[in-house]
Amino acid sequence: MKGSEVKGAAVNIGTTMNAANVAIGQGNTANLGSTQLENSKVKGSVVNVGTTYGAANVAIGKDNNANMGSTQIKGSEIKGSAVNIGTVAGAANVAIGQRSDANLGSTQIQNSTVKGTVVNVGNVGGGANVAIGKDSAANLGSTQIKGSDIKGTVFNNGNVVGGANVAIGSGSNANMGSTQITNSQVKGTVINQSNAAGAANIAIGKNSSANLGSVQMKDSSLKGTAVNQANVGAAANLAIGKGSDANLGAIQMKNGTVKGAVVNQGNVGAAANLAIGKNSNANMASVQVKDATVNGKLINQGNVGAAANLAIGKNSSANMASIQMKDTTTGGTIVNSGSVGLSANIAIGGGTSNSASISSD
Repeated sequence: MKGSEVKGAAVNIGTTMNAANVAIGQGNTANLGSTQLENSKVKGSVVNVGTTYGAANVAIGKDNNANMGSTQIKGSEIKGSAVNIGTVAGAANVAIGQRSDANLGSTQIQNSTVKGTVVNVGNVGGGANVAIGKDSAANLGSTQIKGSDIKGTVFNNGNVVGGANVAIGSGSNANMGSTQITNSQVKGTVINQSNAAGAANIAIGKNSSANLGSVQMKDSSLKGTAVNQANVGAAANLAIGKGSDANLGAIQMKNGTVKGAVVNQGNVGAAANLAIGKNSNANMASVQVKDATVNGKLINQGNVGAAANLAIGKNSSANMASIQMKDTTTGGTIVNSGSVGLSANIAIGGGTSNSASISSD
């Protein structure tokens, strides 16, 4: 829907098998088992239930969108809940072009207002999600909120097995089983619950972010608690580029304010987390807070076994089962319970390496 007004609920139930959906050209959109709202008003809930097997969804061109089993809301006002349940197996979702967005089993909200709960449940098996282009976003089993105002709880449940999620380009974001909030205000609790196995999540480009089973908040305000619970095994998370961030089973907050507790529980085994570039950050089963204010408790419980966490570059940070604070103010208790076995945590290039620790500067 574009430029529309709905006085009631908007509900989509789509089931797709062995199909191909392609859109080519500037400003195009390819939707498969999805709901897309743009510059619209809905006085009710938005519900999407998309089930997709063995399908391909492709959008090629500047400012394009490829949505599979997803809900995408842009420049809209929703006076009700936004709920997405996406189940995807053996499928490919691809968006190529500047400012492209590829959403697979995800909820993406941009420049919008939602007065209700935002719920995303993404179950992905053997799927590939790819976004290529400057400021591109690849979301798989995730919730991404940009430049928006949410007055309610944000809940994401992402379960990924054998999936690949890739974002390539300056300012790109690759989110798998994660919640990412930028330039937004949330008045409610943010909860991310993720299980990932045999998966790869990759972001390549300056100021890129790769989040796997994580919560990442940038330039945002949260009046409530932030909770992340992640179980990650046999997975790889990679961010390459100056100022890049690789978060695996972690919570990362930059330039924000939180009036509530920040709680992370990360269980990681047989996984690799890598950030390469000047001022890069690699966080595994950790909490990292930079240039922020937290008026509540900071709690991290990290269990890491047979894993590698690596940050390469000048002023880089590698945090494993740790809490790291930089230029931050906290108004509550700080608790870290870190357990690390048969693992390597390395920072190369005059950076900082923290394992089962609390650091502040």
